Amino acid sequence: MILAECSHAGWGYSNCGHAEDASVICKYVALVGGSNAAEGRVQVFYNGSFGRVCRGGFGQEEARVVCRHLEFNSDEVDPDFNADLGKGLGPVLVSNIDCKGTESSLTDCKDPEFTFGECSDNHDASVNCKCRSIFRFKHVSVCPPSKVVHVL
Repeated sequence: MILAECSHAGWGYSNCGHAEDASVICKYVALVGGSNAAEGRVQVFYNGSFGRVCRGGFGQEEARVVCRHLEFNSDEVDPDFNADLGKGLGPVLVSNIDCKGTESSLTDCKDPEFTFGECSDNHDASVNCKCRSIFRFKHVSVCPPSKVVHVL
């Protein structure tokens, strides 16, 4: 369900004061083309649209930052994080990201280049994050942001 589908008195009608203002924080990183919410090609939202991230220079540290930003377990990034999921749609927006692996988001990494261009090898960065485990239950994990619960 999206916000527009919720019941309400109509657009522009409200009995709320500013003490009841709401805000939304949107993620500017998304994983697309994977088999679940925790894996896929990395895309970033920049200047009004989503774009691709080049695989060149994108390693374990950068994958950890993406997983942490998306609220997955960043300590357990799958070693096969750079699986070849091919070339995504849209322009290349980010290349030459240099992260330590401890940052909260890619914008906190050293000198990310937000430029339009192409990847030299036509392959996009991809990650396979691990879902957070619920330790009270054996073989149960939760995958945000979709809040999918996997029972194995």
